[in-house]
Formats: sequence, structure tokens, C-alpha cells
Amino acid sequence: MFEKKNHITDFTINMMKLKFYLFTLFFLLSFSSIFAQGIWNAEAGFPLSLVKYSPATAPWRIGGCFSINNKGYVVGGGIGAVKYSSETWQFDPFSGPLGTWTQMADFECPGGIGVTSCAGGQTQSQTMAFVIGDSGYVCCGANPSSHKYLYRYDPASNSWAVRSPLPVAASNRTWGNAFAINGKGYCGLGSLTYNTTPLKDMYEYDPSTDAWTAITPFPGAARWGSFSFGVGNHGYVISGDSLVPNAASAGLLKDVWEYTPSGTPGVGTWLKLADFPGTPRAEGVCFANCGYGYVATGWYNNQQSDLNDFWEFNPRTKTWKKLANMPAASCMGAGFAIKDKCYIGLGFDVTQTNVVGLPTFYQWTPDVVFKPQYRGLDTAICAGNAVDFADSSHNHPVSWSWTFSGASISGSTVQNPSGVTFASPGTYTVSLIATDSCGNSNSYSQNVIVKPVPVITVSPDASICLGNATTLTASGGSIYVWASGTGLSSTTGNSVTANPTTQTTYTVTGATAGCSSTATVTVNLTPPLQLTVSPSTAICFGHNTALTASGAINYNWSPATGLSAATGSPVTANPTATTTYTLTGNTNGCTGTISVTVTVNPLPATEAGKDTTINLGQSVVLKGSGKGSYNWSPPDGLSCTSCAMPTANPVLATKYILTVTDTNGCLSSDTVFVNIHYGDVYVPSAFSPNGDNENDVLYVRGNLFKTFTLTIFDRWGKKVFESFDASKGWDGTCNGKKLDPAVFVYYLVATTVTDQPISKKGNISLIK
Repeated sequence: MFEKKNHITDFTINMMKLKFYLFTLFFLLSFSSIFAQGIWNAEAGFPLSLVKYSPATAPWRIGGCFSINNKGYVVGGGIGAVKYSSETWQFDPFSGPLGTWTQMADFECPGGIGVTSCAGGQTQSQTMAFVIGDSGYVCCGANPSSHKYLYRYDPASNSWAVRSPLPVAASNRTWGNAFAINGKGYCGLGSLTYNTTPLKDMYEYDPSTDAWTAITPFPGAARWGSFSFGVGNHGYVISGDSLVPNAASAGLLKDVWEYTPSGTPGVGTWLKLADFPGTPRAEGVCFANCGYGYVATGWYNNQQSDLNDFWEFNPRTKTWKKLANMPAASCMGAGFAIKDKCYIGLGFDVTQTNVVGLPTFYQWTPDVVFKPQYRGLDTAICAGNAVDFADSSHNHPVSWSWTFSGASISGSTVQNPSGVTFASPGTYTVSLIATDSCGNSNSYSQNVIVKPVPVITVSPDASICLGNATTLTASGGSIYVWASGTGLSSTTGNSVTANPTTQTTYTVTGATAGCSSTATVTVNLTPPLQLTVSPSTAICFGHNTALTASGAINYNWSPATGLSAATGSPVTANPTATTTYTLTGNTNGCTGTISVTVTVNPLPATEAGKDTTINLGQSVVLKGSGKGSYNWSPPDGLSCTSCAMPTANPVLATKYILTVTDTNGCLSSDTVFVNIHYGDVYVPSAFSPNGDNENDVLYVRGNLFKTFTLTIFDRWGKKVFESFDASKGWDGTCNGKKLDPAVFVYYLVATTVTDQPISKKGNISLIK
């Protein structure tokens, strides 16, 4: 056992596209996918006549068996009830048409070769065997008493070596179990002798330290004659007898147990699996090959009947499969696997009257039918879509080599590569090479058609008023589906009407030839307008007011009479009569209205009276009229500014403005012009500064002056007086001294308040 088996594989490539209108594509790559019952053929028989101490008619109980490097080995064995063989035989299936048997180095135990005991020569029967690397190991057994020794066989040197026995605390045993996983051996169960209670302890052997460690206790019933093998990271114990060996009745079991080491020496977990579906049995043949376990032959019916059935265990699915029966029934035989074939035989037949050893040896070959198949919904996918490939082989390969032309990855070595994409349309090849645990491989290629993905476009985002609708149009595909369907007139078709009650984003999926892509469009809702406008107001005739609106984007005013503009905000209103304006606001098609009234009040009738002319120094009563309050301006020369008829005594010609303001705040104005007559400029020709208060001072008479210069000279040309102010006259003195009567000359240069220039000269007589 522990050799390779040709379980060719089958695979399914499952391509799953995660888009709208998905298509599924997978290949069933069937490499010898129909694995039937298999075929048995007789091989070269075991040379019983050459076995020492063993006449051809003697029973033959095999001690241990295993296979290494494409050769099988049978070690020791029982001859009758008390004799035990020390021989080692090698079977080479590739030598000759039926294979050949070759005797190798004798199996020996400590103390040399004995006759009836390990210390005295012939070795043992009912040993347990396992393989680690390129070495075979046999553990425990009977000769006739049981023991707990361990021996290692090296095929390269054809030699045996003694290794550490089971721990001191462990009992001697025979008819036990052994398997190897993860480079370590496991041995246990069995019974001490032919008629003692079965055992249930098991131990782990580490060849790197040549040491044993007790493992987690076996939770099943104690047993002997059970089957065991190791596959991957698990060891298995199947069936066996729970009663004392050679008891009057048999306690055969059907349970199956799986052991998984944790990595810590001696620590692991046991898991009970579904029962063995075949007949419960003991002392048959078991071994592992190419990731499967095999159980064959054995006895049942209280050791009165043999079996010839052949079973295969799949550790991945935890299921059993019945294969073709062996040509003959037997028990306590030998079994191992080389490449893809299984070899079983020897032992003896308990049903024969005279129990004799069986030299027959058989080869089992699996039926293999090469039948590559394609199975799937479609071999076409869409560019850019993610594709998952799934291995669906029932023969469970152990390695995979995928090749993807034109894909996002060039290849993969995982069992089920996922997320593979083909970006561009075209025809591409997907290839797979699958290899099973025996090294058998095969390949298959399948073309994948990658179709273009349509480019879907849709109407731009839209804004509508609550209660309104808008049309959404898509293009780029041949069929369309819309989501969400809220407020849509239809969920299919390139053009639909949307009337949502809230802001909604619609996704349209367009497809052409099975490929699809999506586009989105959002329909925004504009809430009802909250229009505001300047409050109604009153203006005076001829005046204006600003009207300001808010709550919309666009505004229209009606009527436009008296407005600075019919649209926009703000606008200036200057109606000639009271007017109510209606404002219509618009935002993205949503409208609302509001109104405002502008009341026009008339102006008061105001009269300021008729224009008039008065002499300088005179006054006149201004006669104003009008309903309301009065205000005259400027105030110069007025007796009051807020009465209807003030007295005006201006020194300059003045235009008076009368403003009347009524109770509405409206005002109007009228003007009245009061002209001043200033008369001629007069310089007296004589004066008499004699103190009688009559003509004592010489003044220039006439208009008000803006500028004024009066200069007086005596007859000799001496300046005796000069004044720049018409209000300051000459009193007939010069430097404070009164002058005598005489004739004097004057010069007058002046400008009136009306900017009229004056230039005069003449004589002035000073009289006493």
C-alpha cells in the first residue's frame, strides 16, 4: 500500500457573470470521468513452497505488508497455530507479464533467530505496518506471544533495523492498527493475545526522534482485527471485533473513525463518521492510494465465512463506493497499491474444511473511459464581466494549471479561480491541466466567445415640480429594464415617464446580445414655491417705489403699466393711478403667484401768490394757499416759514418757494418772486456838520453795495476821507480835526448787489 493510483479527473468550469441578464458558462472536463467497478486479473502466485517451515498445505497468515517505490512487500506471517515466518518477500509488478516474487532479507528480532519465540528464531504474525518516506515499519505482532517491538526496513540496502518499542506503559499487542500521516506513524488497538480483552490505546511515532507518544484516547469501542489507513492529514479506523478473540460469538463493528493530529505531539481529535456500508468484518486487507482508502476481504459470521467484496473510501466526501468483487474470498491476506493498481491476495479461506494458505494474488485495474465533455448554458460571456471557474471533478485532482488567453490573469494554480475577466471582445481559449495524487494528468481546452458590452446612455438629470412628470430616454441597447420602478410609467422600454414623489435615482440596464451595462439618471423634485413680495404700499403721484420678490428664479409682473421692467426683481413701480400688480414666479417650471397693490395719492393744490416788486426797505404779505402744512424757503426776510401768509421784507430780489405737505405725506410746491427796486445812487453835494443833527454826516444814498470805495480830497489834492463801507459817512473832520467850510472833490467806485458797477465823481460843499 501507500502507492499511487491513476484517478484521472473531470472538471467543471463555472463562469458566473454578476451583471443584469447573467449568463453561466462552465466546462465539464472529463478525464476518465466514468470510473466504474474496475477489473481483476490474476498475478504471479505467492511461492508457498519456498517458505521456510511451511509445507504447501499449511495456513498462511500474513504478518505485515506495504509498498515502496513501485514494489510491494510481504513481511513475516503465521504457519499453523504456533509457527511464524521471518521472511520478507518483494513483489515487482513490472517484472514479467504477471510480476515476480523475490525473497529479501529475513525479518529478525532482538536475540537472533529462534524456533518458537522472538528470542529463538522465527518472528511473528499479525503485525501492523506503515510507511514513512522510503522506509517500511512493522510494529507489534505475535510469535506466538504478542510483543511491542518496532522494526524499520530499508529497500535500498535490503536491511532491517530495530527501533524503539512502544512505551513501557503500553501493552504488548497483536491484530492491531497502524497508519502513517504527516511523516509520523501511528500504532495501537488490537489485543494482548488470542483470548484477552481488546485494547483501545494508540501511540504516535516520530522517526526523527525515534520516540513514541500516547495520542488522544480513541473514543470508540476497544477492538481487534479492524482496518486502518492514512490519507492526507487524517487517519482512519474501520470496523473490527469488540469481543475477546476466539470468543464463541463475534462482536463485529461497522463504525468509522477519523483522527486529525493538531501538530502538537500526541494531541489530535477523533471524529465519528457514517458507518461502513459493507458487511461488518475483521482481519481483512486495507491500504491507501492516490488520496483514497481501500478495504477488502475479511471474515464474518463468527469466523465461519470469508468475504471477497472491495470498497473505496473518499475522504473528501466521507463516502464509500463498492467496487468489483475479488475473484475469491479470503481473510488475513496481504494488500498494497502500486501506481494506479491495487494488489490483494494470500491469507486463507476459513470456509474450507482443511484450512490452507492461499497463494493466489490479484491485480485490480480501475476502468477508465476518456470522454471529454462540454456542458453548460452558453460558451459566450460579456467583456469586463467577472467569471468564476469551478473544478467539478469527482476523481479529486490535487493540482491544477489553468491558462487564460486574453484575460486579466494569464493563469492560475488554484482549484477554483475566480474573478477572471476578459476586457475585450473576441474568441479566447481557456485550458486546464489537472493532475491527481498519483501524478496522472490530462488537459482540455475550450474556446470562450467574449461579446462586446453596450454603452448605455440616458437623459441628463432633470428637475421637476412635485406632481409634474418628465420623460427619461435611454439608448445604446436593444432591450432596457428600469429600476427603481417608483413613479415610472413602465419598467421596460427605452423611453419611460417618471413622476416620482421624492428625489429618485433611476438605473437603466440596457442589453444587446445578452451583454448589458447600466446608466443612471436622477430626477430632482422642486418643492412648491414660497413666493414673497414687498408689502403693498402707497406713493404720491409722480413718485415711485421698488417692488422686490423672492422664492423663485424667474419673475413676471402684470400689468407692466408703470413698471421699469415686466420681468426680474426688483422693479420700480411709478403708476399714475392705484394699481394691483400680480407676480408670477418660476423655478425649473414650477410656478406660483402673489400680488401687491401700489396706491397713488394725489398731490395737494398749492398756490404761493403773484409775483411782486417792492422798493428796498418795503415789505409785502405773501398769500399762500393749499391743504396741509406750509413751508416757505428761503427764510430770508420772512416773518414766518410755516404760516400761509408771511410778511416778506427782503433786501434782495428773492424767489420764495411754498411747499404744502398733506396728510398722506404728499407735497407740492409753488413759487412767488419778490423783486426789489433799489433806486439811483446819490451823493449829496453839500452837508453841514454843525452839530444840529441835520445833515451832520455825508452818506452815499442808493442801492445796496457789494463793494464800495469813497475817497474825498481837498482842493489841494490832499485826501481827507476814505471809506469802504457805505454805512460809514464823513463827518467833516480829518484826522479828528474839524475842517473849515470849503469845496471838496469826491470819487466813488462801487458794485451793487446786483453786480452793477458804479463810478462817480463830483464836488461836495462843507457848510457851517
